[in-house]
Order: sequence, then structure tokens, then C-alpha cells
Amino acid sequence: MAALRAEQVDTLLLDGGIERDGTAWIAENPTHVALDREELEAMGARSLHRVPVDAALLRAAAGSGASFQPLGGGRTGLVGRPVEDGVAAVLRWSPAPSR
Repeated sequence: MAALRAEQVDTLLLDGGIERDGTAWIAENPTHVALDREELEAMGARSLHRVPVDAALLRAAAGSGASFQPLGGGRTGLVGRPVEDGVAAVLRWSPAPSR
């Protein structure tokens, strides 16, 4: 979600074969998305709503101009390696290295 908030995601990959029952919080700005309401409040976001996590991810991707690629069969990772939660992304740029 941090990459979506930073508009760093080029392509959002969601594995439809993995069920995600959780919810996320969204605000008026489509890229204001988080698992915790407090995180958005700390950013000064207003008009917060709780929605299914997949809806929040897709909304944030679309709002930042990212594309979406549905995948299935637990093969969302690189070279067919599964991603535990079925959510992955191709990034527009690499994150800054940790110091």
C-alpha cells in the first residue's frame, strides 16, 4: 500500500485464486489507502471509508494511472513463485536503499 500511496506502482498484480477477506481504508484522494484508519488520519486525509481490500487496491492503482493484471493459480511472483497474499506489483522505480 505504501507503493500505491507513493504512486510508484506501474502494474498491480492480483491473484484471483487467493481469497482476501480483509478491509482497507480509503479517502477522497484515490491513492490515500491504508489498512489502518489512523494511518490516513495522520496524513490529514478526510472522508474516510472502509472497503474490501481488493476494491481499495484497484481504486488506488487506477487513481495513480497504474495498470492492472489479474493472475491466477497462485503464480503472482517472479518466475512463478507464489506470493503469500496474492498481491504483487511491478514498480515504476526502485525504492530508496535502506541506510
